[in-house]
Amino acid sequence: MDLGFLGFPNLSTQQFQNQRNIPGDPGEMLLDADTKRRVAVWLTNSKRPLWIYGPTGCGKTMLAEWIAHKTGRGLIRFSGHGGIEIEDLIGHLTLVDGEVVHQDGPVTTAMKEGSMLVLDEGDLIHPDVWTSLHAVLEGNPLVINKGGVTTIQPRPGFQIIVTANSKGNGENRDSYRGTKEMNQATLNRFTRLRMDYMPEPVELGIVKAKASPKMRGIADRFIQAANKIRESHIKGELSRGISTRDIIAWMATTKLFVETGLGPHDALIEALGTVWADGLDDDEAVAAKNLAILAFPEN
Repeated sequence: MDLGFLGFPNLSTQQFQNQRNIPGDPGEMLLDADTKRRVAVWLTNSKRPLWIYGPTGCGKTMLAEWIAHKTGRGLIRFSGHGGIEIEDLIGHLTLVDGEVVHQDGPVTTAMKEGSMLVLDEGDLIHPDVWTSLHAVLEGNPLVINKGGVTTIQPRPGFQIIVTANSKGNGENRDSYRGTKEMNQATLNRFTRLRMDYMPEPVELGIVKAKASPKMRGIADRFIQAANKIRESHIKGELSRGISTRDIIAWMATTKLFVETGLGPHDALIEALGTVWADGLDDDEAVAAKNLAILAFPEN
């Protein structure tokens, strides 16, 4: 299929048959020209993995889902963490009805199905685990030597996308706890793509388009509040940033709380907690709410 949806109808990506778990439309994805160009070039190679990095809440996983939706690719998601071992990804031996069988992990499942595999928080996974996957990252078969040698061939369509907060060089350890420094031999197997929060005018346009008429006039205040939260997150003071989707939900929920009889400022704080802040540690949630309210002076 051609890549006209990215603005490059002269380029094409391979289509794959019998795809399972194709994601639904995640919504509008606004990308700048450079990002579209990089995604288009990456999609022309149906095997090379992609490393998407950027701050929390900037749309990395949404981009992976959007790509899979637009290209008709199946997609499996798996969240990484520092305690992952290679067996968590490629599977392990287990006993079923008295017989020892290999139970697949997300990597082997995606290989057999020919699906895209999204590994979120990929820079939290230990470098040694990634080293074990070098052959897979090159599009080659996976050889498992557990209870006998098993070779798993990647079905056409299998491709890995990693989302991470760092480039993989360990550069954001102060802001993102647990970030690992990857082996350059691992990173060299990836196409890397940087993402960031949208420019304020672009994000404001999206938020206004989703807002009710009553809330549209103060949409810029919500963007200002979100940017204060994001600045604090980048400094390492908050563990998560706030996404455009969170802002839209925050605005809609604020309106509902006002309709229950809460005053505007109380409604703002209650709504922010409900849709985003109360998922943080208690101290961080209080700090985030205090930052947000600065964008809404009482007058």
